[in-house]
Amino acid sequence: MKKISFDFDGCLNDHFDGENNPNKEGIRTLLKELYESEDFEVYIITRRFGPERPTEGKGNEFVEVIELLKNLNIVLPQEKIIFTNREYKYSTVHKLGIDIHIDDEERERDLINKFTKGSAVDATNQNWRKKFDELL
Repeated sequence: MKKISFDFDGCLNDHFDGENNPNKEGIRTLLKELYESEDFEVYIITRRFGPERPTEGKGNEFVEVIELLKNLNIVLPQEKIIFTNREYKYSTVHKLGIDIHIDDEERERDLINKFTKGSAVDATNQNWRKKFDELL
């Protein structure tokens, strides 16, 4: 079973600063497809602050993540929604044995490609889905 993880800001949602993400609908569609398949385990890994740190950052940053999943009718167990509290994601990707991670940040992708067995896909690239499919 392949493990696939998704960043939140700039992937499943607009960018953290509010800038529009033209690829978000396609990435959300992929998340739903993989969630509904028995061949994949899906995770959300975001640098946002989690519920244990509600006053940091923008405040209650985790709420948007939970709300989007609800709106998509995706129910993930708590251990598959990871808030790194501004830490880079590569150690989480490594620890979980993620095969493919989709992210908009170049530094995150570089660290994942360098320090994990997994591969990172550039969510900002217009051919992100083709790259994802090639890695499968």
